[in-house]
Amino acid sequence: MTAIPPPQYDHPPSIPVIEKVLSYDAVQAICPKIYGVALLPGQHYNGCGVVIKNVCYIWRVDSDLVRRHERAHCSGWPKDHPGGH
Repeated sequence: MTAIPPPQYDHPPSIPVIEKVLSYDAVQAICPKIYGVALLPGQHYNGCGVVIKNVCYIWRVDSDLVRRHERAHCSGWPKDHPGGH
């Protein structure tokens, strides 16, 4: 399930965003490399992102909800998803 961000992060990011929409399998391959950690069995990634030199890079599946979620991280939403639902 993808958490919906709280209003204070649910807006267009103020920094540039470079987004790649990939297949589910490609997201499963790249996100563990981005985060440097594999998920537990039965878990999966819908997307991931990182801010480098004030540019937000996102890799995700083709989903508006996942796009909204990942762009909220570009706007400062912490990775532990406070206020998400």
